[in-house]
Amino acid sequence: MKIFTVYDVSGTEARPLDRADELEFIRDGFAVFAVISPVLWFIWHKLWIPLFVYIVVIGLLMGIGEVAGIGEDGLGLLSLLVNLAVGLEANNIRRWFLERSGANMLGVVSGHDLEECEYRFFSSWRENIEKKGLVARLETA
Repeated sequence: MKIFTVYDVSGTEARPLDRADELEFIRDGFAVFAVISPVLWFIWHKLWIPLFVYIVVIGLLMGIGEVAGIGEDGLGLLSLLVNLAVGLEANNIRRWFLERSGANMLGVVSGHDLEECEYRFFSSWRENIEKKGLVARLETA
């Protein structure tokens, strides 16, 4: 099972069904691509501050490693350890920056894949709207 947190990044008060395209599903767990290429992963998700911090940390560690005479194998291992840490925390970094930018967490959903999670989320979202009697008002507007 995969677990996703759902964020509303629209920043508007539009009708819930109109802003469905502006919801972001962020998977819990390890981000493999963030380990393979953290720089591209940060750029893809437009996380500029973490990208800058990553570059500074890697630069400092490589510089300290060179001065300490660790060698190429040691520097490679050090870089791999930093990339593993990024992979473990990558999605948490995304969540943190979304919350700082004003995005609202709408819920948590689980399923076998993203498509099933989206289906479950929107089904329950629709049910909640119907329970509140908002569907009739939304459809007449």
